[in-house]
Amino acid sequence: MSLDGASIESMISIIKNIHHDFNTNPKKFTKEKMVYIEVLEKKHPDLVQSYSSIFNMFKQEDINNEKINRLHYMLQMALKVKKGKVESEDANVKVGKVLVDKIVIPQVERVRKENKK
Repeated sequence: MSLDGASIESMISIIKNIHHDFNTNPKKFTKEKMVYIEVLEKKHPDLVQSYSSIFNMFKQEDINNEKINRLHYMLQMALKVKKGKVESEDANVKVGKVLVDKIVIPQVERVRKENKK
C-alpha cells in the first residue's frame, strides 16, 4: 500500500500526541494503555489500516521515549521521501543506521556480555 503525504503527516501528529501524553501522564501507558490505543484506533480507522504494525507495536510492547523518537524519525524520513526532499535510498540508509546503532549494536553487546559470564 502506498502511503500519501497526508496520511504520513496524520500519523506523525498522532505520534507527537502519544509522546506528549506519555511524558505528561505515563499512567496511560501502564494501566490504561489498551484503552488509550483502542480510542486512537476508533478515531483513526484509516490510519490503523495503513499503519497496523505501529498500532500493534504500541499494544504489544512497552512504550518508551526512545521507541517513540525512533518511530517519529522514521515517519519524518518517509514524509521527506514522499515530498521529494530525500531520495528513498538515502532515507533507507539513514534509518537503517539509526536502527543498527540503537537496537542491533546494543543487543549484540548485551549477548557478548552474557556469554562472557
